Amino acid sequence: MLAALCYELGLGELAAAAERADPLRFAAFLVLSLTVFLVYAKRWSVVLAAMGGDHPHLPLTTLMCFRAAEHAVSTLFPSAHLSGEPVRALLLRRRERAWPLAISSIAMDRVLDMTASSIAGPSYVVVFFLAHEQSSSAASWAMATMLVALLALLALYVHLYRGGRLLSRLARHGFFPSLQGSLEAIERQLAAFVHTRAFAVGLALSFLAEALVIVELWTLSRAFDLPLSLPTLVGVMVGMGIAQLLPIPGAIGSLEATEVGIVSLAGAGAPLGLAVGLLIRLRETLWIVVGLSTLYFEGVSWRRFAAAPSPTISQNAAAIEPKRSVE
Repeated sequence: MLAALCYELGLGELAAAAERADPLRFAAFLVLSLTVFLVYAKRWSVVLAAMGGDHPHLPLTTLMCFRAAEHAVSTLFPSAHLSGEPVRALLLRRRERAWPLAISSIAMDRVLDMTASSIAGPSYVVVFFLAHEQSSSAASWAMATMLVALLALLALYVHLYRGGRLLSRLARHGFFPSLQGSLEAIERQLAAFVHTRAFAVGLALSFLAEALVIVELWTLSRAFDLPLSLPTLVGVMVGMGIAQLLPIPGAIGSLEATEVGIVSLAGAGAPLGLAVGLLIRLRETLWIVVGLSTLYFEGVSWRRFAAAPSPTISQNAAAIEPKRSVE
């Protein structure tokens, strides 16, 4: 698909953008991209600190690299951008964190991320359609989608706040009975987290990251002097999310095709959309390289990951027991 797009639309717009490139603005984009992933790492650090008790804090750079590893695996092996989460849990386990802590911290980190996305994403759609005088029904559909997503997340937060035990209850009734101890430990940690100040901090960091991504992509477009308005830019961000949901490794072709459609819908032309898609792929590739490098230096291979024994209930229970001081 990517080859077909390049053949049909040509790379003239991309070549012209490269000629207009501003090295200083591109350097600013790289700094902002690094900042975005550091904010992701800080949010995860806040969750871990609240759940991890007396565990020493991991450096932000380490968590950032683990987050990049998850991003790389999720991008290359698509499954609604969730395939990299087990790898992130494995990397955390190798830092002597219990499996329940690793899983619950990653689950909460993902939920916090989804909270910001469920509000920002539909809002971007509304801004895009209203700015380009598209059908008001599309804006209404986006608002309805946002409401449904918010209600679902609200139900989840209320369930956790009240100490709900849905997963462990399912285990007691025959679903994954061997994981009952692990599920109970995970649910206790999730429920306890939403009662802490760290929960509000995590939400604030999620919205900060969302805002920084807008600034990051705006800086990237300015670095190559691409004529994109802010409403078109947020539409491009929606396109990034849509492309990641498609079952195509690396979103090769689907990312570019989605951006071609969005930029064309904004009236800016398909060749510009292809240039936008390819520049976003540059951004994605940079973090894929960081993530794969992290896996390499951590000594993680797919063979080892597949051969790793599953944690037992007794191991999990022992791992989450508080350490007692020796008199």
